[in-house]
Amino acid sequence: MFRQLAQAGDAGITAGLIAEALDLAPSRVSFHLKELEASGLCFEEREGRFIRYRIASSAVRALLEFLLADCCQGRNDLCPPALSKNHHQALRKK
Repeated sequence: MFRQLAQAGDAGITAGLIAEALDLAPSRVSFHLKELEASGLCFEEREGRFIRYRIASSAVRALLEFLLADCCQGRNDLCPPALSKNHHQALRKK
């Protein structure tokens, strides 16, 4: 679901379209989207009778930086795909 939201970008996506793409019950998708929204990782906007969900990119970025700040116990050689060496060092200085 999160990947669907991320791929939708600024345009966002409805729970129904996510449900179709993932072959899940719409109620199940809605439940999980509400949890993502409660965590601050996405937000909703009503468009007529539909609700469009979008990624809260600043919150996602902050979460990723938090999770990767101490990635690999400071061994940059273990996590170059996730962070560049310079980015990793900048995060460790914070």
